[in-house]
Amino acid sequence: EYHDAMKDKNTVIVDVRNAYESAVGNFQPPKDGAQLIDPKMRNSIEFPKWLNDPSTQQKLNGKKVLMYCTGGIRCERATALLNQMSTVNPNLKPQGVYHMRGGIERYIKTFPEGGFWKGKNYLFDRRMEQLPSNKPVTQIEAETASRCCLCEQKWTVYRGKFKCSKGLCGVPVIVCDTCRKEAQNTPESLMCDLCKEGYKAPQLMPDLVDLKRKAESVLDDSVDAPKKVKTATCTDRLFVSRLPLTITKTKLANALGGKIHVLHWLTDK
Repeated sequence: EYHDAMKDKNTVIVDVRNAYESAVGNFQPPKDGAQLIDPKMRNSIEFPKWLNDPSTQQKLNGKKVLMYCTGGIRCERATALLNQMSTVNPNLKPQGVYHMRGGIERYIKTFPEGGFWKGKNYLFDRRMEQLPSNKPVTQIEAETASRCCLCEQKWTVYRGKFKCSKGLCGVPVIVCDTCRKEAQNTPESLMCDLCKEGYKAPQLMPDLVDLKRKAESVLDDSVDAPKKVKTATCTDRLFVSRLPLTITKTKLANALGGKIHVLHWLTDK
């Protein structure tokens, strides 16, 4: 169903992964199909800020929204967040929000020829990347647009754990074999694509706790939920601990300066 939904021109596809992951592979919907949106995130913390931005909401409003990520976890959370925002925001009303169950990993296994996926699926384990099993490696390499951050020649793998040196960015960057020694000697020269273009992510973080509370309140009001029965609460109960073994009800009443109506002794077994 997700695959077929990418053919719908009234649909937008949101890549919930970080920009450096998207650099080596992403979905490319068919012509006259869905529109791919890259949030340009350096880390997942930026996603709520991106989703909270008015320009983002304008792109999603009135559209069917598909979200995807590596294994399905991040896009499931992102879908829940968008649903909460659309519940309380009258200017954000997508025509359905969906995530890719099982993520890219499952999609590539389901479509071993690649389907609408182009390039490589960046992984965080020792495999480093996942490729469609029935697709020629030469074709995968040709589809991947990533480049070495130093010499700009086409390069499609992250190796060496090199990172962007610009400010506090620190995201992984691609370095080819030819530039590896230079990168090791002058790590301050390494810079990711986002920093090269001077991209700055939206800064306004929504109040996620208040957002969830408001969304739940709206949903509660929209259904005929049974009215809560008020229960009587006791306001004159007192728990006293660490009492001496010689304590009695009379001594305790005198110490508290009042009459004890009901007394329950709790003893250690």
